[in-house]
Amino acid sequence: MGFQKTDFYKENWQIINENRKYSRGYKDPNERNTPSYCLLCMFKATAISIARQNNYYNTQYYAWIDFGASHVVRNFEEFAPKMLNNPNPKISFCYIHYRGSDELKSMYNYLEFGGQCGVAGTIYTVQKEYVYKFYNGMFSIFNEMVFHSVGHNDEQAMTYFYDRYPDRCTIYYGDYYSVLSN
Repeated sequence: MGFQKTDFYKENWQIINENRKYSRGYKDPNERNTPSYCLLCMFKATAISIARQNNYYNTQYYAWIDFGASHVVRNFEEFAPKMLNNPNPKISFCYIHYRGSDELKSMYNYLEFGGQCGVAGTIYTVQKEYVYKFYNGMFSIFNEMVFHSVGHNDEQAMTYFYDRYPDRCTIYYGDYYSVLSN
């Protein structure tokens, strides 16, 4: 089954597309952050949840690595195996530009023009016991974003996730290039 045939896609694409017609942040006809892109990015949490449900390898950790990460991060071939062999506890990701609670207070104001990234969602790990907490937290934030007619990918949702649930996260700091090496 193709992603576009999933209920998640079918139930949300039209809503997000309609929301963007009235947004001041999505007026560029060449915008790469389409409704489909938003939904595909948010599907990462679902993919990790599905992997946890099936648990094919009887693992205690799950990792997400974007297909495109190899062109962004430094020393991918060296550090990807190290990350996979030494995952951090909880939900671990790289914070590239910290966003404080005051900046995030109004979701509409922060995300009206797409929202600046705080978290690098391209590569992260989730400990088995935190998978459903991560999934449920991410989708509560996603649904809030859809309700407020804002947001364009999982990185904004993960920024809010850390702001609301810091005790569930193990973060490290860096940039997109150092996601693996940090």
